[in-house]
Amino acid sequence: MQLSKEQILAAEDLDTVIEPVPEWGGDVTLKMLSAKERITWEQEVFPDGVVNTEKFLTSLVARSLVDESGARMFSDDELDALGAKNPAVIARLREAAAKLNKIGQTDQKEAEKNSAADSVSSDSSNSPSDSATLTPT
Repeated sequence: MQLSKEQILAAEDLDTVIEPVPEWGGDVTLKMLSAKERITWEQEVFPDGVVNTEKFLTSLVARSLVDESGARMFSDDELDALGAKNPAVIARLREAAAKLNKIGQTDQKEAEKNSAADSVSSDSSNSPSDSATLTPT
């Protein structure tokens, strides 16, 4: 069956997944990013092919967490607040959001490696993440 433009645009094709977060006392819903949201996220996290490690760690979670009506819960201005939460929870939610959004494991591992190197480095101005390059998938 050949789909019409109206049928394509009306299709509910952005999956969601409910993730338990016992540390927060309940469950959260993660939503797949739209194509437009994904492009915006990639441009923010991979400017000029260089990973922005800080944003990689929280931005996908912030963009994927939605309330019961499907509205985004955290704005870009609230990334620092979300980043102040339990890192194990954020990492678990980031992995679930990456899987839902089919974001490559190679990109995640490289960003995590750079993040670990950042935390070991005593001089953040010479951070290894400043020169790490990743290719968005």
